[in-house]
Amino acid sequence: MAKKVLIISSSPRKGGNSDLLCDEFMKGALEAGNEVEKIVLKDKTVHPCTGCSVCSMYGKPCPQKDDAAEIVEKMIAADVIVMATPVYFYTMCGQMKIMIDRCCARYTEITNKEFYFIIAAAEDNKAMMERTIDEMGLFLTAHAGEDGGADNIWDALLKLDVQRIDHGCRAAEHPELMEYLQEHQILCAMCPSGNVYSGAAASFEAHPLLTLLHSGVPVSISSDDPPYTCSMTEELILDAEKMGLTEAELIQIIRNGFAYSISGQHLLPQFDAWVERFQQEGAQ
Repeated sequence: MAKKVLIISSSPRKGGNSDLLCDEFMKGALEAGNEVEKIVLKDKTVHPCTGCSVCSMYGKPCPQKDDAAEIVEKMIAADVIVMATPVYFYTMCGQMKIMIDRCCARYTEITNKEFYFIIAAAEDNKAMMERTIDEMGLFLTAHAGEDGGADNIWDALLKLDVQRIDHGCRAAEHPELMEYLQEHQILCAMCPSGNVYSGAAASFEAHPLLTLLHSGVPVSISSDDPPYTCSMTEELILDAEKMGLTEAELIQIIRNGFAYSISGQHLLPQFDAWVERFQQEGAQ
């Protein structure tokens, strides 16, 4: 099913790194049959919030006459929102922050969306990048081991000190690498359908997910860009059927997704309680 994708590029430079990544995202979303619109904030007039409280206290529209209201309206109507920013002084650029502030009047209506954030920095100083990650509350992960080989994963682990590997298919071919992932409990967030479509795995049956899981490597399942492939629910159903996942394996995989996520650990007690009820009902 086609989705309405809204891309908001906040770079003041046309053709800058984050802006180019927006174009690549748009290309893929269009190829997947989605409806896509890209908004470039530098071409719009968006004034800073004045803190007048007209919207929050009186429930009235923002009195400022600029393009912000139209952009917010499109955010509410979208199924997928992509927000892209260059890194300025260890955080998002001012243009993006101003746009986010102007969502205040109707932010409760911007719900049930798929959100993607594109953040780019032309910086090779590791200490500066780590500070940016800390300042922005980011989670350090790397797309590795899908197109590239094991060296691609080792570089992400040893040079970038990532907390998670997205994909990691090639790790299953190297026992030493699997041992490292298991010992350091580095999650591989795998996307079986995307891996099969891209050729990283020959088939669902040949996908390395179970090899990694049975070796003690934390593994989760992701949907690999829902605008292009399928939803999370569809992915789990497809993988369970095609790969012959047992109930216990599926529960562990889903639990890993919470345990090693950016901010989902607080949901573990709720998930564990649900699993316990599910198993008790199944035993009756």
